[in-house]
Amino acid sequence: MTQEEFEKNDLENIKKLFQSIELETNCSSMNIISTLYEDNLKVDINEHVETHYIGSKDDIQTWIDIASKAYNFTLNHQFFYSISKNKYIDFVLTYYDGIPIATALIICYKNRLNIHMISVLPEYKNKGIKNSIIQEIVAYSKRENSSHLILQTGIRISDIESKFL
Repeated sequence: MTQEEFEKNDLENIKKLFQSIELETNCSSMNIISTLYEDNLKVDINEHVETHYIGSKDDIQTWIDIASKAYNFTLNHQFFYSISKNKYIDFVLTYYDGIPIATALIICYKNRLNIHMISVLPEYKNKGIKNSIIQEIVAYSKRENSSHLILQTGIRISDIESKFL
């Protein structure tokens, strides 16, 4: 399978996972979770992967470095340090066998959980890391009693800046 074919397949798997998570005003995260499991869309958690919610300056620096490398451009350090103090924002750092290799940014505001900036270092792609991250975030949504899950694809830092700066 070529890299392009894998990425297309990976995107299709993510679409399947989120197919049940339409933005319906009466849809609770508990219903989302049960729908995911009833439809056998549960993603197997990779035993090599650990996901941490971070906040220390060193961890935020690691997060920025990984996201910058994964997206192939330098992220604004000052911006990400400033939003790391926001009570509505969680930074997710994912490890593979103890090595930090992936990121995600979660914004939980007004009972909605927004997922931004899922990124994986190029050398760790094709290992199901994104699926493991999404599975953890779905569980996080359940813990936070979110009524909606919103997956933001692509990088639009301006969206985050306009909400929180």
